[in-house]
Amino acid sequence: MRYYYIVGMWSFCFVLPIMMGCMRQEKKSSKDSFETLYQQMEQASADSPEQVSQMVDSALPSVKDSMMYYRLLFLKVRGYFLSFNLDSAFYLLDRVSAFCDRTEKNKDVYQLYALIYNARGNLYVRTSQIDSASFCFQKAFDYASRGGKKESLPDICLNLADVFVKQGRYDLGSFWYNRSLSISDSLNMPDEPISCLLWLGSGEYGIKGFCVVRLLL
Repeated sequence: MRYYYIVGMWSFCFVLPIMMGCMRQEKKSSKDSFETLYQQMEQASADSPEQVSQMVDSALPSVKDSMMYYRLLFLKVRGYFLSFNLDSAFYLLDRVSAFCDRTEKNKDVYQLYALIYNARGNLYVRTSQIDSASFCFQKAFDYASRGGKKESLPDICLNLADVFVKQGRYDLGSFWYNRSLSISDSLNMPDEPISCLLWLGSGEYGIKGFCVVRLLL
């Protein structure tokens, strides 16, 4: 099954140039097709980051639309993150961020900013720079809200909750975990395991704290 999935992803590299050539005549349908293929590549990057990076490298020379180009370039960040090549990940994020800075602001740019800041936050967590991670996750939440991609908000909230718990700020950790649950419910997101914060009251040793559990809601 995975073989056919990867083969399907490789077909993206051949379909994309055709899509770009038809963009002027069928802009909406081409964009929808790109979104579908992009989401498939995004999902595949978790299991096969190296293959996805190769696909991106193959596709980029044919991409004429700047937003599509930098969104594809962003997909390589996960591969660098998983391979602990953090310097390269930061370098790519700087390139994508520079594109957003010089581009007229709209929802697409805000959504890309949200991805950038969320990725930076995860990189800072990996390097134990928790204060910087907290700042980035809050920026990611703000940009995701402005960009209209509300389905990404619950995960960003969980990232915020985690960093606040790491800082010992359990009240804010609880706030962001609960906010994640609230947003998920408001969006009628499908049932799936999500993180939830539980308060552990004074126990046998008089210790109070939090723990993260996996629940099916």
